[in-house]
Amino acid sequence: MPEVLADASEASIQTWLVSSGSTLVVDQPIEEVEPEKATVELTAEFAGALGRILVIRR
Repeated sequence: MPEVLADASEASIQTWLVSSGSTLVVDQPIEEVEPEKATVELTAEFAGALGRILVIRR
């Protein structure tokens, strides 16, 4: 998790900005997460491909 989320105890993925099978480049936005107070965009730390997105609903 990025430094801005370091103090968050939990966060929810709000939006996937890429889909399964997408090719990723470093620093490409891949998802938006929402901790307690703000929506934060997470970026890819490595280049590669996103195999699939697994979602567990609670």
